[in-house]
Amino acid sequence: MEKAQAPKESQKVKDSLINESVIGRDAIVFLMNNQMEMGKLTDFSKYEIEITKKDGTKRIIFKSGILTIEFR
Repeated sequence: MEKAQAPKESQKVKDSLINESVIGRDAIVFLMNNQMEMGKLTDFSKYEIEITKKDGTKRIIFKSGILTIEFR
C-alpha cells in the first residue's frame, strides 16, 4: 500500500467541516489511503497542511471541505 504524502504546494479551501478527529499518524495514512481507494479522496492539492508547535507538540492538520484530521 502506498503511503499518503503531503502535496508540494497546497491550496486553501473553504471551511465547511463536517467531522473533526484526533488520531495517530498511522491511522491517518490508513484512512486517507482507504478514501483514495474508494474514490472519495483523489486530489491532495485540495488539502492545506499546517505544522505548528504548541506546548512542545507538533500538529499536522489536513483540511478539506468535508474533513479535518489532526494528530500530535
